[in-house]
Amino acid sequence: MDGPGRVEVRDLGILIHPGTTRPTRVEFKLDKSAKALTLAAFICPLPAEARTIAQAGTVSLQLQADGRELDTVAIDRYSPWVRRLELQGVEVLTVTVTNGDGKTWWDWFFLGVTGQD
Repeated sequence: MDGPGRVEVRDLGILIHPGTTRPTRVEFKLDKSAKALTLAAFICPLPAEARTIAQAGTVSLQLQADGRELDTVAIDRYSPWVRRLELQGVEVLTVTVTNGDGKTWWDWFFLGVTGQD
């Protein structure tokens, strides 16, 4: 049985929480207008009870531009990620988040835009 994923806009950015067994996928329509975006990805700071659980706060992030893979990276509570993506002529940026270790415990993944050209 799969628990649902979740996508919410919050103060820290866009929360993208993976489903239990299926990824959570978000498509951003760019309409070829963005030349480049700088994205920041991170796990929200964990509460004290979660910090002792090794599997807490680990996800896999995949980025695609019009179906072409740009990057796949593991994100955990210790490893934030910032990357400038060249998106000239791209219509759709797809962000896919899966639970990185088979557990969705405190997988509070956030994505934000820190720069745009």
